[in-house]
Amino acid sequence: MRTHDRLMAVLLVSLLTIAADTANGKKSSDRGDADAGRDLALSACTGCHVVSVDQPFAPLLKGSPDFLEIANRLNVTAASLRRTIAALPLVPRKGGMANPHLTNEQLADVAAYIMTLRIHRANQ
Repeated sequence: MRTHDRLMAVLLVSLLTIAADTANGKKSSDRGDADAGRDLALSACTGCHVVSVDQPFAPLLKGSPDFLEIANRLNVTAASLRRTIAALPLVPRKGGMANPHLTNEQLADVAAYIMTLRIHRANQ
């Protein structure tokens, strides 16, 4: 094998390794940090939602679903939660939820936390 061919092979393997590392890094950040999501939700969402059974106070607004209920709705996924929250209007209709202006990372974190509340049933 010529030196040029060897160099090209090494470069190709290096690029593939970098691409795989980048893809893996993106996947892990897309999954979110459930602990960070819980902390954020406890500070930002408890005015309207029960985020956790041990939150410091009950929601001021009545009628909003709690995070446990949201997590256990049929067909709810972390991706669907991120899309739904991101698509909320800035000015909601009466009784609706306003867009909380979360970054993509914060959305992923909150969605990851909500998904930790999902009850896994054996017969689902």
